[in-house]
Amino acid sequence: MKIVLCGQMCAGKTFTYDYYVRHGFTGIKRRDIIRSNIIHLYPNKEKEKNLKMLDYKAAEYCRETRNMGIENFLFEMSGISDRVIIDGVKSITEAKIFNTGDFILIGLFANEEKRIQRCIDRKDDYDQNESARKLVEFEEEIFKTSQMELWLKENGHIVIDTTDLSIEEMFAKVDQAVQNYYFCDHDVKEKKLIGG
Repeated sequence: MKIVLCGQMCAGKTFTYDYYVRHGFTGIKRRDIIRSNIIHLYPNKEKEKNLKMLDYKAAEYCRETRNMGIENFLFEMSGISDRVIIDGVKSITEAKIFNTGDFILIGLFANEEKRIQRCIDRKDDYDQNESARKLVEFEEEIFKTSQMELWLKENGHIVIDTTDLSIEEMFAKVDQAVQNYYFCDHDVKEKKLIGG
């Protein structure tokens, strides 16, 4: 089983990723690979008060180069295990690489105000509403994540609105959706996804 987490920042992708890794999935993070590709350009990143600025630069890097090498690398890396979870796909162009039938694409989305509040709640990343709002708006401008939500729905992939869900409710909803999607498709009725 190979899962690809798509969607917006602060919609629950990282929590879901960590949850599946704790339950034995091999984890691959898109953001870490991008950061490793551009970190040499910004050697003083450790001194920056807001480390999320590196993500701004990473997004600009992807937009400017139109380089799909990162996603192709992720695709190749997904072959290292039968149980893989990939975190951080944010655009339709990226998602299409995994639209092969071998991957379960899960889109996690939440409304803008909820995501801004979640950004602010991450006190180590943000110190004010203004910077959180700017980052959320910047992400939409660069990646058009709202368009990806429609694309995922139109192509029969899993889409979950996490706006009003607790972390536990989100895990349960993702688990159920994956089981329905995977086990129905593979005609397996009794097997459990986590711990089964």
